[in-house]
Amino acid sequence: QRGIGFNTKEGKFTDARLREAVCRGIDRDAMAKVLAPGVGFAADYFWSPAQVGYSDSILKLSYDLAKAKQLLAGAGYPNGLEVTLSMVARSIDLRAAEMLQSMWAKVGINLTIDSMEREAWLSKVMRGGIFDMTMFRQTLMVDPDKYMGNFDTGGATNWTNLSDPELDQAMQEGRSSFDNKVRQTAYEQAQRIINERAYRCTTYLTPYNVTHQRYVKGVSVEWSGPEMDEAWLDK
Repeated sequence: QRGIGFNTKEGKFTDARLREAVCRGIDRDAMAKVLAPGVGFAADYFWSPAQVGYSDSILKLSYDLAKAKQLLAGAGYPNGLEVTLSMVARSIDLRAAEMLQSMWAKVGINLTIDSMEREAWLSKVMRGGIFDMTMFRQTLMVDPDKYMGNFDTGGATNWTNLSDPELDQAMQEGRSSFDNKVRQTAYEQAQRIINERAYRCTTYLTPYNVTHQRYVKGVSVEWSGPEMDEAWLDK
């Protein structure tokens, strides 16, 4: 999954209206078609259909140019918004950034692409917190508990400096129970908060495929990827 995260601690994107305007300016279907032809598909939520807590009844921040312009004006930027996307200089992500730059220009969001080596990005974004917004990519896991550090106040991987007590509570309720119904309700509430407050802009998903030779036996696929502990060669 790929998408956009915001600096929610300081700067322009402490305003949820601007975050939503950015999300509303993304044509996810077009990105999937161009960047992952034949295999990718639009991602409306941070949770995927295979995850606990997924529900397609939650608000989608769908592509809507008129709504994006309305949100910009309401936030005090009727004549446009200047923003910078700080990102690792990977070819596929640079192509995505150029598509976003073109899409956002249609609503008056003027994007500067600041691409850099990974270590520079870690220093500036992850450790320094000096950014407007950045690009993320991740392998989705079945259990949303895996992402608690991304959203929990003070979490080790909470690089957007997000702090939302209601989201903290929902994630903690999901983590604390073995009851699937309780966990579904809790994580569904977490996803509802993430979308309604536009903490993340998801763009598109591509399948995670595991391939191997026919003679490799005993391979299993768990929540974290392929497990090879009991694999053997039948040859």
